[in-house]
Amino acid sequence: FCLCLTVALLSIFLSSFIGKDILGFEKSPVSPIILSIVIGFILLNLSKSVNLGEPGINFCTKQILKLGIILMGIRLGLYDMVDFGIKGLIVVVPCILSTFVIIKYSRKFFNLKINLATLIAVGTSVCGATAIVATAPLINAKREETAFAIANITIFGLIAMMIYPVFANFIFSENTVSVGLFLGSSIHETAQVFAASTIYSDNYIAPKVVEVSTVTKLVRNSMLIFVIPYVVYSNKIKNDSNDFIISKHLGLFPLFIFGFVIFVLIRSMGDFTLASNGLAMWIFDKQSWNNLISNFSHLSKFFLTIAMAGIGMSINYKEMTKVG
Repeated sequence: FCLCLTVALLSIFLSSFIGKDILGFEKSPVSPIILSIVIGFILLNLSKSVNLGEPGINFCTKQILKLGIILMGIRLGLYDMVDFGIKGLIVVVPCILSTFVIIKYSRKFFNLKINLATLIAVGTSVCGATAIVATAPLINAKREETAFAIANITIFGLIAMMIYPVFANFIFSENTVSVGLFLGSSIHETAQVFAASTIYSDNYIAPKVVEVSTVTKLVRNSMLIFVIPYVVYSNKIKNDSNDFIISKHLGLFPLFIFGFVIFVLIRSMGDFTLASNGLAMWIFDKQSWNNLISNFSHLSKFFLTIAMAGIGMSINYKEMTKVG
């Protein structure tokens, strides 16, 4: 954890130093998110001792990441959450359905076994490695199939994370909602989506992209509870008890989404009370409320920068080259 924290602080310093002091911009175009990933990647692949911190790195890429996303909810009002969520749902559902249709009809052409094809499909369309790990035991997938599928979505997700922000700006002509929907519905992992949207936001001064892409990705993550039963049914995996199946599926739902929604409701309640009686939550004046929102937003981004350092330290170049 301390190593990830140090990398995050170094990335923030370098972002400001390069962008403001060297290049002379008022706001640095060099994202601390991408610096955090790159520095983490370099450290892992140059020093074997980084592997000793694997438990802390896993903590950052999972728990700190979720905490950062939860706090991000303070940046959204309830209306925005519902608006972006509905738009995200309209985009996400066809994406998931089309992915499974394409996999069904193309896997034989590429000589892929059905288990590997299914794992790649759920990892690509829903929520990356989480979906793959959750699906694998239910379809009796082999360990090498699971590892290959995770490596697949990791590699292509990282490529998309770097390329899609530029591609999105070119295609959607700075339409921030469309860019957010695109990034949130097309990049595999939650961390990769946040990184890509932050890179876009930092380079094209479009903070709304982060909110739209995050809500869209959370909508995708929640689809796991519907996709898993379909996969089990389509692969004809039989379980002894319906109660077991239900509890298993409910346990797969990403609970941190509720934390995100709670902060959205806090923001909405604060804005409503501020407009109605001049005090947000009956406590804060307008300036204090805006400062509180800003502080939570910066804290969210800081936690996510720490998580990105962990992501960088999870990318082993030698292991990636073995995938083929």
